[in-house]
Amino acid sequence: MENKYKSTESLIEDAIKDLKRTRSNRISKSERFKSYNSKWNTLFFVTNVGTIIAILITYTKIEASDLSIFITNSFSIYLILLQYFLSTLDYSARSLKLHYEQLEINELRMQLKLLLVSENPDKGSEFRHLFEKYSISLKNNENHDAYDDKSNKRWDMTSDKIFFDLNVIFIIIIIVLFVKSIFQ
Repeated sequence: MENKYKSTESLIEDAIKDLKRTRSNRISKSERFKSYNSKWNTLFFVTNVGTIIAILITYTKIEASDLSIFITNSFSIYLILLQYFLSTLDYSARSLKLHYEQLEINELRMQLKLLLVSENPDKGSEFRHLFEKYSISLKNNENHDAYDDKSNKRWDMTSDKIFFDLNVIFIIIIIVLFVKSIFQ
């Protein structure tokens, strides 16, 4: 089997390409997490306002049905639990961490580019040192999803997006049931 790398320079060039791809994937995941954070914040604002209105309607209506009271109370508890769960996911902090990681990867790319054009006779040793830094960086951070790779950009079918979509559907169903229970 023929060795793909004829020189240290070709090894460095391939590493630069790999780092560029990894950096792009981290940027994509960071942007995706920012988007999720924004969507959840908007959804919670709207549902919290709706829940307050539902509570006021339920408790000011003299003959509120047991069903409307049950839906209002259950939905309030559900929103509290959902908000707690999402606070543990902390999309904003994870997005920021991915942003800093892509900056670190970009710095390593720049160092590899400088190494490529340098006259340093010991490029292999310096390359090994930079690659070890890269490996440590990868070990200490979460990996991107397959969706974050440019070649996979079709539909966001990540578990985070599916969870969001299911909750939107569930919330719409609850709102419809509540409105129906008020007018019965």
